[in-house]
Amino acid sequence: MCSWTSHGLRRPLSRHRDDDPRRVRADENCARDLCDTSDDRRFSTGPLLASHGASPLRDHKGTVPRQRSNFPHTGDDWSGVEADPSDPALRPFLLLAAGLRRYHRHRIRHLERLGHLLEAGRRVIVVSNHALDIVDPLLFVATVCERYGRIPHFIGHENFIFGMPVLRDVARRWYVLPARRPADTEAALQRDGFLMLFPGAGTEALSRDYRREPYRLKWEGRGGFLRLALKYDAQILFVATVGNDDMYFQSRLPMPDLLLAAYNGGDPERYRGARLQFGLVGPHILPAVTPLPVQITHVVSQPLELGNRKAALADPGAFDALHRRVNARCQSSLTRAVNRERSRADLLDRGVRRVGSLLRGFGL
Repeated sequence: MCSWTSHGLRRPLSRHRDDDPRRVRADENCARDLCDTSDDRRFSTGPLLASHGASPLRDHKGTVPRQRSNFPHTGDDWSGVEADPSDPALRPFLLLAAGLRRYHRHRIRHLERLGHLLEAGRRVIVVSNHALDIVDPLLFVATVCERYGRIPHFIGHENFIFGMPVLRDVARRWYVLPARRPADTEAALQRDGFLMLFPGAGTEALSRDYRREPYRLKWEGRGGFLRLALKYDAQILFVATVGNDDMYFQSRLPMPDLLLAAYNGGDPERYRGARLQFGLVGPHILPAVTPLPVQITHVVSQPLELGNRKAALADPGAFDALHRRVNARCQSSLTRAVNRERSRADLLDRGVRRVGSLLRGFGL
């Protein structure tokens, strides 16, 4: 089925269906680790794989009834904003992503876990660890767009992203929402059903010391994504991004006030203490410009088990406890994914990280 969108005629979407097209298989292994990477199959453009992350909403037969979408922009019941990869307006960004995909030898593990939820019309919130660049989310979203014809809404820095003409245009094309506008984010989830969020935001990407806290989530006091998931019965998937901390070398040099002010709308104080990062040919100033050739891997989790959603929403203590559990489990999954993917890294990736270790040893 095709339908008209703001980006033109959507291409037909390949689907993997059970015999009953109104049902989706529930995976009996819902309680397994969030980042089970035992399946080493890389992303391919073939049909959806049969494995599926479980939903807590089961019936007695172990299946999950497919939910009809109420999203007015779609001609079927898939979640997310429709996007046609052949649309001329999207082609420049997809071509950039294709080049970066080769440069970073990009891999996605278990993407079908997200695909099945989108196909089932479930609201989905993807959360991930964050670093100071747009390369890794661009690679992930471009792959989702090419495979499923869907794009999530993001939240972008209100000054750094929406304060620069070129980045502002890119953000609008890729459905990025300005930060500090929770009502807009809530409306996007309610309407389109697909968000990708980075709860750690600038604290995790810019203020974190990558040497002392490599791949460390900074989600304390940042429970907005969880509250949205509970309120709108959305599934949460954690995507562990391996390699993004190493795309640029974080030095011990303080970031100049001029650059800090550019990141924060003229005010350098918010990120005071951030360290200057370097790419292949110099300081890291503009996104996606000369990152180091590390390998980027995304590992998609099973849906997080959130337990009694109504109780967590009604009781602040229960909500805080759930947020701590989600944070701890995602951190454990991220650490495990980093260790496993680094053991499989190619020689170039190992070489880049080795050079970084040597530079840190010299006190740079």
